[in-house]
Amino acid sequence: MIRNRQIAFWFRTCAAVGCLVGILAALDIHHGRFNTAQLLYFTFQSNFLVFVAFIVLAVKTRKDMKTNGKIGSCHYFPLIHASLALNMIIVAVIFWLGIAPFISNTEVLFTFGNFATHLINVCLIVGDYVLFSQGRHLTKRTPFLFLVFPFFYLVQASILGFAGVEFTTPYTDGIYSFPYPFMDWHRFGGWTVLFILAVAGVILAVGYIMYFIDSRRKAEPTGSGTF
Repeated sequence: MIRNRQIAFWFRTCAAVGCLVGILAALDIHHGRFNTAQLLYFTFQSNFLVFVAFIVLAVKTRKDMKTNGKIGSCHYFPLIHASLALNMIIVAVIFWLGIAPFISNTEVLFTFGNFATHLINVCLIVGDYVLFSQGRHLTKRTPFLFLVFPFFYLVQASILGFAGVEFTTPYTDGIYSFPYPFMDWHRFGGWTVLFILAVAGVILAVGYIMYFIDSRRKAEPTGSGTF
């Protein structure tokens, strides 16, 4: 764990800028368009939360640096921090292992916006968690709390899908009733429940890996807060 708040502040500030650039690229802003379809996906919503988190962390780090000096804990809101890191790991795993291999349009696949939201921003938040978090702040129940945001996204996407909202993706020319194949209730019916449980199992597995690693790291007083 790095206990230099100045390093943490500049890392988080640069990461916030990098996240924003990647998000805007994914939204096609640089082409004079605003791809609103991306707003409905777990990937975009997770990336946006990471962007907001980096701003909050940078501001909190700067304030703590002025109040308590440059040296000290840079770890704030540990549960949220860990949850965001896990969400982005899931984004990368599902995309690169479950979606990317089936995309034939490599020109769309290897764009900056795609790399930023599915890989670069993942590395930024996971890197921040590894570099500046402290150990022993997760419990055996924590991995189940990691399911909260994915669950709310599942409810949101299902409501939109059954309401007739159409989902589009830059990777294919199709129009879909649900954002991800494993959530397609119309196509798979009851099997969708099993697919969703499998994804939940992956989230729990990654969560317990994080708990296992966390339990073996050195514990120090947190910078602020317990959430």
